Amino acid sequence: MEAVLEDLRSAYRSLAGSPAFAAAVILTLALGIGINTSLFSVVDAVLLRPLPFADAERLVTVDSGGYLLNLFPDSPADFLQPKAPTRSFEDIGAYSSGSVNLTDDGQPERVAVMQVTGSFFSTLGVAPALGRVLERDQKVASNGNVAVISYRLWQRRYGQDQNTIGKSIRLNAREYTIVGIMPAGFDFPAFPGKAEIWVPLAFRDNLMGAEGVFYGVIARLAGGISVKQGQAEMDSIYRGLQQNDPSLTEANRILLQPLRKQFAGDIVPALRILVIAAGFVLLIACANVANLQLARGAARQKEMAIRSAIGAGRFRLLRQWLVESTGLAVTGGVAGLLLAGWATQGLVALGPTNVLSVNEVRVDWRVLVFNLTLSLVTGVLFGLAPAIQFSKPDLIEALKAGSRTSSDGGRHSRLRNLLVVGEVTMAMVLLVGSGLLLKSFVRLISVDPGFKANHMLTMEVSPPAITYPNPAQKAAFYQEVIQRITEVPGVDAVGMANHLPLKLTNGILFLNVYVEGKQAWEARMMAGYRVISPDYFRVMSIPILRGRPFSEQDDSRSPPVVIISERLSRTAFGEEDAIGKRLIVGSSKGPVEIVGVVGNVRHFGLDDQPGSEFYLSYLQKPAPFMNIVIRSRLDPRRLAEAVRGKVWSVDPTQPVYNIRTMEDVISDSLSQRSFLLLLTGLFGLLAVSLASVGIYGVMSHSVNQRTHEIGVRMALGADRGAILRLILWRGLALVMPGVVIAGLAAAVLGRFLNAMLYETVALDLATFAAIPVLLILVASVACYLPSRRATLVDPLASLRWE
Repeated sequence: MEAVLEDLRSAYRSLAGSPAFAAAVILTLALGIGINTSLFSVVDAVLLRPLPFADAERLVTVDSGGYLLNLFPDSPADFLQPKAPTRSFEDIGAYSSGSVNLTDDGQPERVAVMQVTGSFFSTLGVAPALGRVLERDQKVASNGNVAVISYRLWQRRYGQDQNTIGKSIRLNAREYTIVGIMPAGFDFPAFPGKAEIWVPLAFRDNLMGAEGVFYGVIARLAGGISVKQGQAEMDSIYRGLQQNDPSLTEANRILLQPLRKQFAGDIVPALRILVIAAGFVLLIACANVANLQLARGAARQKEMAIRSAIGAGRFRLLRQWLVESTGLAVTGGVAGLLLAGWATQGLVALGPTNVLSVNEVRVDWRVLVFNLTLSLVTGVLFGLAPAIQFSKPDLIEALKAGSRTSSDGGRHSRLRNLLVVGEVTMAMVLLVGSGLLLKSFVRLISVDPGFKANHMLTMEVSPPAITYPNPAQKAAFYQEVIQRITEVPGVDAVGMANHLPLKLTNGILFLNVYVEGKQAWEARMMAGYRVISPDYFRVMSIPILRGRPFSEQDDSRSPPVVIISERLSRTAFGEEDAIGKRLIVGSSKGPVEIVGVVGNVRHFGLDDQPGSEFYLSYLQKPAPFMNIVIRSRLDPRRLAEAVRGKVWSVDPTQPVYNIRTMEDVISDSLSQRSFLLLLTGLFGLLAVSLASVGIYGVMSHSVNQRTHEIGVRMALGADRGAILRLILWRGLALVMPGVVIAGLAAAVLGRFLNAMLYETVALDLATFAAIPVLLILVASVACYLPSRRATLVDPLASLRWE
C-alpha cells in the first residue's frame, strides 16, 4: 500500500509538470463520467432504488381488464372478502384516482385525489407522519367523510401547521375532516398527477364525478410467494371463472406485475437508448485519453528505460502507469460529479413528467458509489493500453542519444490509429441515431393535427355535482362563463369541450355507437365521446365538411343531435351522406340525428391516426368538467388572470386550473420524443467533438514524428500541396474504416429506435448517406490544421536538426 501511495505521489508530481496534459485528460473524463453519473441518477430513481414502501419487492398490481369489478361488485367491504379467495396475497387494496376542487379558507385549488379502500395504506406498509390513516372497516369509514393529505399539500397550503389535523375542508363541495398527514417521502402516482389527498372509496359513490371510473388494485404477496407463483394461482382462478363465464377473453386474464413497473411507465425504452449513448461517449473519452497517454508515453520511453535498467520490473512499471491513470480518472470523476449535479437538475427540468418515478431524482450515496466505481474502471480502461505498451521498454533503442525517429514505434502508432477508428465508429453510430430521431421529429411536427393551435389559451373548470346537481344548472354555468369571458378585451372567440386534442389529463371516454336500422352485429362501433359548445369548431379551426355546427337552439328542449368526424362517417356509412341519419350512442334511450360532419382530429397524439369521434352539445348533455378554449389576436398568456377573474365572478369557489396555451399542449405531447432527441443530439455532438480532438491529436503527433521525412520530401521537390494532400489522406484513412464499421453497427442498433421513430425507417438511406459526409467534413477540418503546419516545415532546418 505504501508503494501504491508513493506511485500516486510520483504520478501527481509528474502531472504537475504537464498541466496542459492533465487539464485535457481531466476535462475529457469529467464530461464522460459526469454524463453517465447524471443519467445513472435517473435510472436509479426510476428502476433501481427501492420504492419507499415496506418490503416493496412484494408489492404487485393486479389487472384483469376491468373484470375484478365482478369479483368485488357491491362495496369496499366485499372487496376484503373476494368471491375468489387467494392464498397468494397477504393484503389487497383498491383505489380510483382523479382530481377535485379543494376549497377552505384559502383560494380554491384543483388537486389530485385518490379514493382508496381502508386496506390501501396497510398493503403499502406506510404509516402517517401525523394523525392516522383511513380505517380498515370501510363501512364505518365511508360513513364519515375523512381525508388524509400529502406532506406537500400540508407544507404548501397549510404551512405545516400542527393544527391542520381536525381541520374541515371541502372537496367538490363535500365536507371532509383531515385526520392524517403522510410522511414527506410518501408518494403514489395517480391520474392525472401525484396524489395530494386520500379519501375512503365507496364503489357506489364516485367523488370525482367522472364519466368513466377506473379502479386499480394493488396487493402484497404473502411471505415466500414470488410473482411467478402468484401469477400461477391467478391463472388457475381465471380458468375457473372462465368455466362459469365463457364470455371472458384473454383481455380479462388476471395479471400480476411488480409495482415498480407501473411507476417506471413507458420511459424504459428511452432510458435504454440514452444509457447506450452515454456509454459510447464515455468510451470515446477513454479512447481519447488513452491516445494522450500513448503520446505522452512515447516521450517518456527513455524515463521508463532508465527505471527498468536500474531494476524496476515490468509489474512495477505496469503498476505505476495504472496508478497514474487511476488517479487521473478519480480526479476526473470528482469533476464529473460536480457536472452531474448540474446535469441532473437539467434532466429533471427538461424531462417529461413520466421520467420521474415515485422516487426523487437526486445525487445520493448510490450515485457516489457508481461515480467512484466508474472512475476506477475508466482509469484501468484507458490506462491499460499505454501501461502494456510502455511497461516493457526496448532498452537499447530507448537509450540511444538523440534517437527521435525511433521514439514512437510502429506498434504504438497502430494502437493509436485503432483507437481513433473506434472513436469514429462510435461517434457515427450516435450521429446516425440522432439523425434518425431528428428526421422522425421533423416529420412528426409537420403533421396536420386537424386544428390550428396558434393564439389559443386553454384552462379547465369542473363545477361540483353538489353545487350544480342537475344538467340544466351545469349548462347555465357554462353559458354564463362563456358570456363573461367574451367581455375580456382581446378575446376573439370562446369555446368549450370536455376533452381537448392531445390533452389527456382527464382521460378519454369511448362509447358504443350503433347505426339505427342495422343489425346489432354490423352496427356496433367504438367512438370517442366529446361534449362541446356551439363555437368550439370555429375556435379550434376544425373544418365543417357537411351540414352545420351546433347552435344555442340545440338545447334540452329540442330533439337530440350529434356531429360526427369524417372517419366515423366513412366507417358507419361509407360513401353515403351521413346528414339526417341517426345513431344510438352508448346507453341513450333514443337515437340522435346527425346534423354535421367535421374534419378528423388527432386527439391522442400526432403519431396516432385520427379515430372515430362524435360530438354532443353541452346544452343537451353537459359534462362534469370542461376545457375552456380562447382564441385571441394577442399573446394568450396575457389573458389568463382576466379570464380567471371572469370565472370567479360567476362562482368564486370554482378553481380554474391547467392554464396553458394550445402550443404548450402540443409540446407536452411530444415531450418524451423531444427529450430523447435533445439528449442523443447532445451526446452525438460531444462524441464528434471528442473524436475530432482524437483525430487532431494523432495527426499532430504524426506530423511531429515525421518532421524529418517531410523535410526530405520537400528537399527532393515535393510542393506544399503534395505534403498537404499526403497528411490529409493519411488522416482520412483513419476515418473511412470507422465509417464503414459504424454503418454496419448502426444498422444493427437501429432496431432499438424503431419504437421511437415516426414514418422513418431505421435504415433510412438519406440519413446513412448524410451522416458519413458530415463526419468526413469534420474529420477533414481536424486533419487540416496539422497538415497545414506540416507544409510550413523548413527543409534545411529539419535536416540540420536531424
